[in-house]
Amino acid sequence: MFLTIKLYPDPILMQKTKKIDTITNSHFRVLNTMKNFCKDNDWLGLTANQIGYLYSMFVIKNKTFINPEIIEYSKEQNVADECCVSIPYFTCHNKKRFTVIKIKYIDENGKEHIKKLSNTKARVFQHEFDHTQGKLIIDNINKNNIER
Repeated sequence: MFLTIKLYPDPILMQKTKKIDTITNSHFRVLNTMKNFCKDNDWLGLTANQIGYLYSMFVIKNKTFINPEIIEYSKEQNVADECCVSIPYFTCHNKKRFTVIKIKYIDENGKEHIKKLSNTKARVFQHEFDHTQGKLIIDNINKNNIER
């Protein structure tokens, strides 16, 4: 499967992805391609719409999240710098994220999971989840938070 990373301002990056009712061979092919690409490039995660598919799924460090949801947020938030493969050469400084989140998702075997994530794991999940909602790290920030 040929893989092309969609770069900002590609319109697919601003579209909300679609829930997956039945996991098909096509979904598996896309997931395996995403996993291999992340591994080969030492990336933390990648979302299906970043490679041109409006599937509600992403991978983080070789772990699959299908139809991901955030069902609970902590009151506490933290800030850190974030980058995105779809917006190369940019760093968003002091990006605010929730410190702890409770998530729900389906794995590649169709099994549903509910888990709590904190700190870096929560941050990475929120970043990838935002992609499924058509949101990017450059949304709702001021120009002082971007570095070229």
